[in-house]
Amino acid sequence: VSVNRLGDLLAGQGQQEPAMELYMRTVQAARPVVEAQPHQTPLAHELSYAYQRMGDLCLGQGDPHQALAHYAEALEISQRLQLSHPERTDLCLNLSVIYNRVGDAHAQLGDPPACFRSYDAVVTLAAPVLEREQHRVDLGRELAYALQRTGDQHRARRRRELALAAYRQALQVREALLKQEPGREDLAHDLSITQNRVAEIHRLMKRGDQAARLF
Repeated sequence: VSVNRLGDLLAGQGQQEPAMELYMRTVQAARPVVEAQPHQTPLAHELSYAYQRMGDLCLGQGDPHQALAHYAEALEISQRLQLSHPERTDLCLNLSVIYNRVGDAHAQLGDPPACFRSYDAVVTLAAPVLEREQHRVDLGRELAYALQRTGDQHRARRRRELALAAYRQALQVREALLKQEPGREDLAHDLSITQNRVAEIHRLMKRGDQAARLF
């Protein structure tokens, strides 16, 4: 576990190659054990996380193909864990994060159908959980991100009504999250970004009066 956390520390400092080496060390140590004992949930989670972080580094370096290869490994593990323990919200969160990353990688590749599939998977996973566990702000942020990115894909293709619908859903989630934790600057920042997206769509649709009401 500490190896992954050290990798995160180095990645946060911009030391991507040493971070990648540490995530690979986790893969080399954990994969044989997880393959032999697939129900070792804590170790399987760390293995999935290492693959996800390797994908994140590749995506940040502009290599979405390699990122997707790592995300595929993370997805396989996290899907199995979530199916084995559907009651565990933390596993739902982990899987939602990976699906969002996969969507972002496909966005870099210019593959809208794959983007929509990934972001829709987050909505399918997260929305029912949040209905019964509204306090899970971390999962709510992943849901709002998926909805917002769905709107971005529609906007890029001039499907403005669909973009607006997705942005409004994201806005509703973000407003609820900030209401739960009004002192969090990151949630306020998230909300402002989504508000700007909604306002931009209204302007493109010649609805300047509605855009102005958001602020």
